[in-house]
Amino acid sequence: MKRGPQPVTPRAEQVQGIPDVVPQTVDLVTIPAVCFIEDVCRALRVSRRTVERLRRFGAFPIPEMPALDKRPRWSGTAVSAFLEQRKRGTRQLVAVR
Repeated sequence: MKRGPQPVTPRAEQVQGIPDVVPQTVDLVTIPAVCFIEDVCRALRVSRRTVERLRRFGAFPIPEMPALDKRPRWSGTAVSAFLEQRKRGTRQLVAVR
């Protein structure tokens, strides 16, 4: 009897459409008042591609400030609030434009 590859069971986070890629705990990080994507990546300890993926899934806040040189900007409070949600383990979806 020939067996093919076994089906892969996706993780619960992937089933819901939101990957669990951001660390649950983050050490103290200085978050500037205005964050560019590089600052967000540094604070979350993830790559730029991961931040873009989180935005696409609606799991990360939409940039609330006008873009500067076509670079998205977030307020430091929005990034801090996202980190606090991750620490508490709550995952609240945000509206996607």
